[in-house]
Amino acid sequence: MQHGYWPKQVDHINRDKSDNRLVNLREATQSHNNANRNELPNGVRVLRGKYFQAEIGINGVKKYLGSFPSAEAARAAYVKAHKEHHGAFSNF
Repeated sequence: MQHGYWPKQVDHINRDKSDNRLVNLREATQSHNNANRNELPNGVRVLRGKYFQAEIGINGVKKYLGSFPSAEAARAAYVKAHKEHHGAFSNF
């Protein structure tokens, strides 16, 4: 109500749900809230023990990011996509 309307959802910027100061709250979608969780899935899985696949969830839809020769490369692709899609809500 501080800005003249009641937002549908808010996000705690510092991820501390007990810190309800106005400077720590921002309007967010469910996707933004999920992106700013303390425990994110790492977005990487091993396929047939040979290669690593990365994917990211965006608005409830999984987006395939590719297959990689190492877990580190798959993780890097996930982090890059996470930052691109979630911007300031990304915790990377």
